Amino acid sequence: MSVRNLQPLVALVIVLGLLLSCAPGPSGEQKKAPPAATAPVVAPKPAATAAPAATPKPGALAVPGVGEKPVSGGTFFMSIRDDPPTFDLHQEATFSTLLTIGSPVYNSLLTWEHIDHNKMIGDLAKKWEVSADGLTFTFYLEEGVKWHDGRPFSAEDVKYSLMRQKDPPKEVYSVSKSQYEPMKSVEVVNPNTVKVHMSRPYPSFLMMMTLAVNSIMPKHILEKTVDMKREAVGTGPWTLKRYTRGVGVELDKNPAYFKKGLPYMDKFLQYLIPDRNTRLAAFRVGRVLTDIRDHEPPTIDTIEQTMKENVIAYRIPGVMNSRNPFIVQNRPPFNDVRIRQAVSLALDRWEFPRMCEPGMYSSGGHMVPGGLWNLPDEEVFKQIGYAKPGPTKEAERERAKKLLAEAGYPNGFEFEMQARNAEEYICEGIWLKAQLEKIGLRSNMKILEVATYFENLRTQNFQIMSSGYGYTVDDPDLIFAEAYGKEGGKNWGKYYNADFEKMVAEQSVTVDPAKRKEMVNKIQLLLHETVPFPVLGWRNRTVGVWKKVKGFVPWTSDRLSSTTRHEYTWLDPNLPPR
Repeated sequence: MSVRNLQPLVALVIVLGLLLSCAPGPSGEQKKAPPAATAPVVAPKPAATAAPAATPKPGALAVPGVGEKPVSGGTFFMSIRDDPPTFDLHQEATFSTLLTIGSPVYNSLLTWEHIDHNKMIGDLAKKWEVSADGLTFTFYLEEGVKWHDGRPFSAEDVKYSLMRQKDPPKEVYSVSKSQYEPMKSVEVVNPNTVKVHMSRPYPSFLMMMTLAVNSIMPKHILEKTVDMKREAVGTGPWTLKRYTRGVGVELDKNPAYFKKGLPYMDKFLQYLIPDRNTRLAAFRVGRVLTDIRDHEPPTIDTIEQTMKENVIAYRIPGVMNSRNPFIVQNRPPFNDVRIRQAVSLALDRWEFPRMCEPGMYSSGGHMVPGGLWNLPDEEVFKQIGYAKPGPTKEAERERAKKLLAEAGYPNGFEFEMQARNAEEYICEGIWLKAQLEKIGLRSNMKILEVATYFENLRTQNFQIMSSGYGYTVDDPDLIFAEAYGKEGGKNWGKYYNADFEKMVAEQSVTVDPAKRKEMVNKIQLLLHETVPFPVLGWRNRTVGVWKKVKGFVPWTSDRLSSTTRHEYTWLDPNLPPR
């Protein structure tokens, strides 16, 4: 039986029926398109300091519709796969929250130019400065910005949002807390100016300020309610009109958006369709114009072969999304590094893409393949668990059994495998179960709804969780701190290694780029040896977009907030579907 057959289909059929019975309405009278808003950009570079250089950015992406006059009006229909577990961005750095609510409803201090994704520009900050010693960041804020409830935005909101993540109330789980470790204080100079003071140079901070998870949230609401798990009041181009669990999200144009003339469209509807075949059916008939994430292989192949007249099939390599199970390490048996090494040795990473993730880059290590910081393939292939199928792999599995015996489990043991209720994670869980049984690790499998999945991650209420990481920035400071650091907000397995902590701190303040790269490589070798979790591979970005959609190219991870906000997206009324 295929993994898809494990999914409940009744709700999916209902959703598809709703989609097929409700075709997008006409865009109505076309308004005169205002000129595109251009955010001022003043980004003085600091003088040479003891701070390492920031991570180079990818090249600019081609954007359909450039050079054409945008048309205002219309409704943008998109499919999503999960209900957002919460609307509170600071507490849940998940794609289902960041893409459905975060990017469209909120603004960050900084963002990326929507055409040239190399270019960092102002968002709520119209310009910024960095002191010569790299210890102070000054942000000059846009004036006249209002929250969706009409209250004025100010520097106090910025201070509250940053400090809420560094030093959260006891009721708040800050996923980015570790990233704010170098931040010493936030000073409100006046209502439109804020200074952020660091305890050490921290060049990654500007990159942090472009991320949707670090969006600025309203102080006047959070002070009263502590969190905003089911409330979304931002400054962004879209306002939350309605959220219906199991159905989707409805957003309306913000008529008071501070970027004049934006957004171009009137409405932004996101339909919840968990099943890939149902998503494809809705996409093929034009009831949705793209998917919020991917049209996975072989779906993208079908789109490319049968819809090329009306659809662009994007294949973007190097997306910072890895597939890996999480392993709890703050209690037996997986607190023993020998057992985690045995798990890694048991897994045939070359088989996994064929079984669950066609097109995946199967040889990736702990940093994104092809990026500035990744360990070279020839080094990755030497690490435990990367042997190709055949005698060498079987030798690795025999070594795994010996490690289990040394740890006191000569006959293996039983444990619980958990997986999020999504077909890719269920497939991963089934594959993991079969692979680990080859060395005597026997498991039953429990499927979790998305809210329970995230709660179990936060509380470590699992042993092995079939899952993966979606990183937002290819930057060692941010990835190491978030996913592996002692206080990392997404260190779900509670991995801790004193040598790792020391090495990460040293690389963060290393001036010479070559020396820093050498240190980052050594850190990755340590991670392979101590196995916080076994990386199974890295995904590529594959998604279809109707040619009717202009001014938009699918996101490339660390440009997520600018590319999924859809403030520059517009619809060509002369192209299908109509």
